[in-house]
Amino acid sequence: MSKRTLLLLAPLLAVACPTPAPPSREPETAPRVEPEAPPSPPDASAPESSSEAAPAADAAPDATPPVPPLGSTAEYFRCGEGKCRSGSETCCGASNRGVCMPSSPDDAPQGKVGYLKTQWEICDKTALEKTGYSMSHIDRCDESIDCKKGEVCCDDFLFSGGTIGECVKLPAGGSTPCDYGERCIESSTCRLPGSQCIEGYCRKPVPNLPCGDSPCSGSTPYCCGSTQSCASKCEPWHQVRCTHHADCLAGQRCTVSGYGSACLSIIQDRDSQQTVCKLDGECNYKCNDGSRPRCKTSVIPWIKSCQCP
Repeated sequence: MSKRTLLLLAPLLAVACPTPAPPSREPETAPRVEPEAPPSPPDASAPESSSEAAPAADAAPDATPPVPPLGSTAEYFRCGEGKCRSGSETCCGASNRGVCMPSSPDDAPQGKVGYLKTQWEICDKTALEKTGYSMSHIDRCDESIDCKKGEVCCDDFLFSGGTIGECVKLPAGGSTPCDYGERCIESSTCRLPGSQCIEGYCRKPVPNLPCGDSPCSGSTPYCCGSTQSCASKCEPWHQVRCTHHADCLAGQRCTVSGYGSACLSIIQDRDSQQTVCKLDGECNYKCNDGSRPRCKTSVIPWIKSCQCP
């Protein structure tokens, strides 16, 4: 885990539980003034804000169908079934629902201890009150045009599996500053060098990616590690997206997780996120028992990964 991630995580662990206790003080937040709706794409029918009504008590968080993109716009970004104003509002997300709140001034510089303490407390309380579910993510962008010039909209680790979508300065060398990737929607332009918008993230295009004996194409473009075959559709966590580190953008590593593989900049659990390798010498870290991992064939037969005993 990167130093920046540890610093961001430190102040939040104390409150990161499924249903955290309310903060010791009530945050003062002005009632949200609904913005005028911008021009919408032909299929856009989402309401202005998802905070108008709470779900039924017996409704499941994931029962709502996936929300389609609102279209590429610099003024607004997605928040559940609605949208928030870029640069001034924060989406307090609970599963696939969301509530827009005025963005709080950051308590510390980005990546430093206490960075989003106030915003986290406000969002955690608001998400639970408005949706009935605990907060799972905070967003301030959904693509890089929501950010300033020289910044990218990163999908980063927040706490206990939660994520934050935020604008992060792009390093001079062009290496990705994002834990999971630069966010995008299909009509948007990526800012990371050498990337294209593929399935919601700016990724390096990899032609002829091996899938067993041959690459996938045509009507079966996805490689599924669980079935070890090409398919017209594949569960995201079973999809093979890389086989070598060279398939990834600068700053990322190809990792095997379950029956899938993906390019990441953060490795949180080396047992479940195994770094792709060719030789034992590439596995240059220690296992929990102090031993060195070995480069072995993973559950995806044509990929080797660093594995602890």
